[in-house]
Amino acid sequence: LANEKDETLVKEVGQSGRIINGNRVEIANFKYVVIVRGVSNFATSGGVLFQVIRIAIHPSYILDRGPGVADYNVAILRVRTNAFINRLTRIPFATAEVQIGARCLICGWGRINLRVPEPSAELRFVFMNIVSQSACSARWASSRFQTITSNMICVGSRNVDICYGDNGAPLVCNGVLVGVASFSNPSCDGSRPAGFTKIIAPNITAFIRRETRV
Repeated sequence: LANEKDETLVKEVGQSGRIINGNRVEIANFKYVVIVRGVSNFATSGGVLFQVIRIAIHPSYILDRGPGVADYNVAILRVRTNAFINRLTRIPFATAEVQIGARCLICGWGRINLRVPEPSAELRFVFMNIVSQSACSARWASSRFQTITSNMICVGSRNVDICYGDNGAPLVCNGVLVGVASFSNPSCDGSRPAGFTKIIAPNITAFIRRETRV
């Protein structure tokens, strides 16, 4: 999560940290894992580590549709049965539209300074406001890579933004999971709304239910 005063313009898109943020690794050689930092705000200490045994990607997701941008940007990670017993706090999924202007919470370990290619060592959070679909589309209209679809929900606030490595971060409104971080302006400066995969979009909800059976 980035603050505008720390930013500098970048000319290419960096790769997201996926679900591992901390020590630098070669992603191709690193087994998929999920890290639960329920007792720590730090990316490399505390919490519990699990190996992921299956990853289900939405079948309509198109990799490299644009630089760091894609529709249907959601996946389900499966760990071993009972891995989270006594280690999990449930958060309800959204079942209705969120009011435009609602103040929502985002947290992540993404970059905090574009001059530094490393993710944040400590979990950060920010509050941002829900932006209407029409306003979000208008702000992204000049980008040939990004079309705002019904599978997305946008947030925006002055001088703050999500950034590289925050993809997959939760968007929580009034204690309910509303979205999953998908894309932001390449300069991470809040000049355009950030886009999240919309949990209640029918195509997204159906995929989640099919894969989780909930």
